[in-house]
Amino acid sequence: MGLSLMALASSGVFGAAQADSITRYQIETLRRLEDRWSNRTGSQRAWDLGTATGQNWRNGSFTSDQSRYVTVLAACDSDCSSIELRVQDYRGVDVNTAAGGTGTSELGFNAEAGQTYKFWTRAVDCRESYCWLATSVIW
Repeated sequence: MGLSLMALASSGVFGAAQADSITRYQIETLRRLEDRWSNRTGSQRAWDLGTATGQNWRNGSFTSDQSRYVTVLAACDSDCSSIELRVQDYRGVDVNTAAGGTGTSELGFNAEAGQTYKFWTRAVDCRESYCWLATSVIW
């Protein structure tokens, strides 16, 4: 896939301050995502790394420039073993949902050209005050 998620993290894609202060929880989260991502073909088009508390959702969005099949991968840190993932279209209607019990989750769908989609990620069983979540969109 070219540049790995770990290389992105250390290259400063998050900004210099964030790259200098990356924690082991962020690294664990990125490694889980990278393990899921490593055997994929295609290009990473959007991604998100951040925290969520309790049962709260993290979200991001992307726009597909053409009609194509899109894969969305998500992972959480080691304080979480179950993660939910959902994608909604521009109307807020669920396009696809998935749940994973290994700290990762994956879903796919056929995106329409020019449409914006929102992805939502939630650590179902976060055992700390917050958990790190990473999401990657690939086509």
